[in-house]
Order: sequence, then C-alpha cells, then structure tokens
Amino acid sequence: MITDHRQSDDHVRYLNFTADLITHRSQTVTLRSRSFSAPTAVPGFLNPGDVFVITRLSRAARSLRHLLDLAARLGERQVALLVLKQGIDTSTPSGRLQFHMFGAFDEFLRELIVEGTLEGLASARARGRVGGRPPALDAHGVEMARTLYDTKGADGKRRYTVAQIAGRLGVSRATIYRHLDPDKLDSA
Repeated sequence: MITDHRQSDDHVRYLNFTADLITHRSQTVTLRSRSFSAPTAVPGFLNPGDVFVITRLSRAARSLRHLLDLAARLGERQVALLVLKQGIDTSTPSGRLQFHMFGAFDEFLRELIVEGTLEGLASARARGRVGGRPPALDAHGVEMARTLYDTKGADGKRRYTVAQIAGRLGVSRATIYRHLDPDKLDSA
C-alpha cells in the first residue's frame, strides 16, 4: 500500500505528484517546494508495510550517507522504498543492491559536477572574469550619491533623504546604504 498523508498541504501535494508519476511514468513533472523536505518529513507518518515513493535518488538526499541513513530509518520501520525513475524497489534483495549502487553513482556524479564547477570558476577568475551581477552603481554614481547625501539645506540638516537619492539614481535604498560609508550613515 502507498501511504496517503493529509496533515499538511505540502505532504498531500507531494503524494499527489508521486501518484501522478506512478500513473503516468512517461510524463516528466517537477515539484518545487521550499518548505517540504521528503527524506526528513515523510518517514514520520509511515507504517510497517508501507511503500515510500520518490521520483529519483538524487531528490531524496545529498550524499550516499544521507541515502543510507534514509534506507536504515525506513528499514527499521519495515517500510519499502520505491524509486520511480531508476526502477528501484528495496523490498527485494536485487532492489537493495541497485539502491546502494545507484546511490554511490549519484554521489560520484554530484561530486564530479561540483569539482568541474569549481575548476571552471577558478579558471574564469584566473582570466580576470568574475561572476555575479554587475554593480548597480559605478564609481561616478557612488560619488554622486555621497555628494547628495552630504549636501546640507538652509536649516543645516541633510537636504536629501536616502530614499530621494536612491530614486534619483534609480537604485534601491539598500544599494545607497551599501555603497556609502557605514560609519557616516550610523551617525546621521
């Protein structure tokens, strides 16, 4: 039996998504939920004899150790694990063997991707390329913001607020605060 859980919308949505995948295995669907973590949240409501269904091993954990911990927790509760994309069913000995082999392969591939990404970033830095978004204010814009900020009115108070400066330069107030001297802004 595949467990149905209705304690929270996230659990129900995840189970409905999984049921859809079981029904239509050829269909590719992605579920994105920031507040729901399948390996940590789901096993709490499973009963002996249930089947915990996930779409792929890489979705269940970040490393082989996490996968093995998940399998151990499920095994202690006598809950089988079914991985749809890789066709793994841990209720059989061959399924458990596949689980361990594919888990090791997934961790190996993840480490290769991380290693390649880090090498690429280091190579780009060596060529003078820096990733990320370009700054909202160049040196001239920072100088103009500082000049506007330091401008005093006839009453001796600052003539422009940070919000007015940000509006005039087309950036957010946070950008103005970030580029101006923090000590000077604290005393104002």
